[in-house]
Amino acid sequence: MSDFSITINDNGLSAQLTFESNAATPSKEDILKKCRDLKISHGIELDLALEQLESSSEPIIFAKCTKPKYEEDISFKWGVDLKDIYKPNIDANDNANYKDLNQFISLSKYQQIVSINKPIVKESGIDIFGNKINFLPINAFYQVGNNITISEDKLSLIADIDGCLFIKSGVLHVDDVYQIRGDVDFHTGNIDFNGDVIIGGDVKSGFQIISKGNIYVNGTVESSDLRSNEGSIFIKNGVQGKNNCSIKALKGSVFTGYVQNATIECGILFHAQNYVIDSKIESKGTIDLSGGDGIIRGSEVLSKIIKCNTIGSENSSSYSEVTFNNEKDINLKPISSNLIPFLNGIKDRLMLFPSIKPDEMEIIENRIANWKKVIEINLKETFDAPRAIVKKHLFKNINFNFDDLKFSSEKLYNNVEIILENQNFKIVEQ
Repeated sequence: MSDFSITINDNGLSAQLTFESNAATPSKEDILKKCRDLKISHGIELDLALEQLESSSEPIIFAKCTKPKYEEDISFKWGVDLKDIYKPNIDANDNANYKDLNQFISLSKYQQIVSINKPIVKESGIDIFGNKINFLPINAFYQVGNNITISEDKLSLIADIDGCLFIKSGVLHVDDVYQIRGDVDFHTGNIDFNGDVIIGGDVKSGFQIISKGNIYVNGTVESSDLRSNEGSIFIKNGVQGKNNCSIKALKGSVFTGYVQNATIECGILFHAQNYVIDSKIESKGTIDLSGGDGIIRGSEVLSKIIKCNTIGSENSSSYSEVTFNNEKDINLKPISSNLIPFLNGIKDRLMLFPSIKPDEMEIIENRIANWKKVIEINLKETFDAPRAIVKKHLFKNINFNFDDLKFSSEKLYNNVEIILENQNFKIVEQ
């Protein structure tokens, strides 16, 4: 038994036939009967369509309008440059920069993607219902997908969101998420995108990611430059910076497994699962390493609140320094409103990467659950005074600074808080 449907496209400019893959090929008589029911009477080409249906279950265009004829040809004006896609930038000396490959087209909200002129009609066309047509709208030439609006005059396609232009199966889409299934390297080049960026692998040394939204890296960041202008940064494994790595989320937060030999700046919350070694971390709100090993060693940290298990080591030559700021207007509520929806969507997005195995996905899910707990805890806590909360060991020779005030730990402390109170450092042992 045949099971098929007919879809009318673009208000009668074409019609397509779809049938179930396990169903029998519909007869010409059955299709024509449904066409009569739908008042389709013009431009029907069933013989070719039925031949195609025998080898494919994909929708087949079987009826098309007769297009109007114009005094002059339709001309297309693109608001974006298509010809330089996947080509390297060339400098003034004709040297190619293969890190900047122009691998996608960035768009701003309300930006015109493409438009057509409205020519003078020489001969009317006929739609599939047999009606005269004198004008073909722009969607007669380009199939319109997600986040694109057709202008009122039907002459232009407009981006609904900040994002990137993609062409999938001949359909134009604008997406606010840019996904790379593997590593950021010479195959991808640098990334500068005005939406979220999701990386299925690592960010290799020497490459840059700039995003208006959030950045999520499913692997490791090497000696690279990551910058989120309005969102947050998530790195599943960690940062192995080799002393030449800069990560910035000045309006958001940074979450990662570990940090070594890197500089990180964020506006609200920094969280590392395991350790910070030989690095510089700056957060206006909180630096939190209390969820795992929680080690700070050989590093400079600057924040209002520092939470960890251990600062320093038994080796007194391992230098660490804590500098307090006194930010009074830090609002942690944006963490909940901005990060939770993103965290909830990470799993679904990463499922698009076939390289991610079930055990890796389990690690990701555990990380996401832990990040949510960290967010919840930090939202509930309110500290008026700057402080360092060290749950296990504060070793000797760790320097604490606030403006001109200085304090250096002269012995090993266990489970201690260093609190800035009345312009003095107060030591509270638990």
